[in-house]
Amino acid sequence: MKDDADFRVSLAEYQLKAVDAMSETLRTVSGLHDREPQHRERISRELGVILLQAPTGSGKTLMLGRALEAVRGQLGAKTVWFWFAPYAGLVTQTRSALIAQCGALRQRDIYADREASAARDGDVFVQTWASVAVIKKESRKVRTDKEASLSVDTMIAKLREQGFRIGVVIDEAHLNFGSGAAATADFFLKVMSPDFTVLATATPNDTKLEKFERDVGLKVASRVTVSRDAVVKAGLNKIGLMVGVLRFKEEDRALIDTEVATLTAGWSQHSFIKAKLAERGISLTPLMLVQVEDQQEGKDDPVARVRERLIEIGVPDKAIAVHTSGEPDPAFHTLAYDPEIEVLVFKLAVATGFDAPRAWTLVSVRP
Repeated sequence: MKDDADFRVSLAEYQLKAVDAMSETLRTVSGLHDREPQHRERISRELGVILLQAPTGSGKTLMLGRALEAVRGQLGAKTVWFWFAPYAGLVTQTRSALIAQCGALRQRDIYADREASAARDGDVFVQTWASVAVIKKESRKVRTDKEASLSVDTMIAKLREQGFRIGVVIDEAHLNFGSGAAATADFFLKVMSPDFTVLATATPNDTKLEKFERDVGLKVASRVTVSRDAVVKAGLNKIGLMVGVLRFKEEDRALIDTEVATLTAGWSQHSFIKAKLAERGISLTPLMLVQVEDQQEGKDDPVARVRERLIEIGVPDKAIAVHTSGEPDPAFHTLAYDPEIEVLVFKLAVATGFDAPRAWTLVSVRP
């Protein structure tokens, strides 16, 4: 299999339409900013917000990145973009995807490169909200002016002095601002005060969207919606799911270890799929995801328990990887492509935005 960095993928028809719709809206809003600069704040908050609703696996990062590429050099002023992913693991994944597929966008690092004078149209900073807006050590570092580097706050102010506009992309927007919602909303409104805001989500929820609008004083004026049928038709999503639920008679429950039975059923299905792919001459190793519960105080570690049981049913130890917030894998974003890893054990860390096309089977022993 070729690495993504080896080629620039062509967009499917639905992706082209979504990119065109987003880029056209950005150009329109930019024109309003040009004509009515005195109403910048109102235009930004009432007309400058775009929501991309697209199913998991539809290529949201690709569509967002190509839309930013499409308007580079075409807006009324140079624009620097701040792209927010919900988790640190997704930051690396997003950066890699943008480097591979959106080469016209220049990546910059919020921790090491906050020089406003070096800015160019189409610069993109990818980070989490926690890195800039939550009261913790990392965000305090980037929010403080030092002799050798500007704070994020000062950098944004200087960019505006130089005539730049500020754009914000919020990926997985249904998660809103996370645990530091109040501090983040304050940073978003008072420090960034973006001219363009692009939201993206696979799970649109109008209640959460309305809460987001209230929290940050914005109004989603434009929606770009991708249907699941369009993604399936393009061959980027499977037609559907096969769901297996193990149920036992009450009198049999004491005789059967339901967790072992569930893991065995999942590994059997995984092995069947692996054999079928080999039979068809497809050199792809499928990935089985195993979701476990959170560790309770005073209780055994569920990850260690499940790993032990997987080995008991015949899964090679070296084929098992773990990624949780308490036990993060430093090479997390490469697990999606490592054929030696056949099982990934997690709690919630890969439940959102993890780009793993070879993930085929999900076993959940989480209540």
